[in-house]
Amino acid sequence: MSLKEAAEYAKYKSPLISPGFVQCHATIGTGFYNLEFKPHPEKGVYMSAYYYGEANDL
Repeated sequence: MSLKEAAEYAKYKSPLISPGFVQCHATIGTGFYNLEFKPHPEKGVYMSAYYYGEANDL
């Protein structure tokens, strides 16, 4: 799924999430992360990654 398709899918899923906002969880290496993608009208897409800890410990 492309970022555009994911944004369209998430558009009406929650009133607390703005249109185009996409959030997911991922295991990267041994860490567990919350990834957020937020659209910006002039700069494209911002990505934030929040580290929760070692995936094996959660």
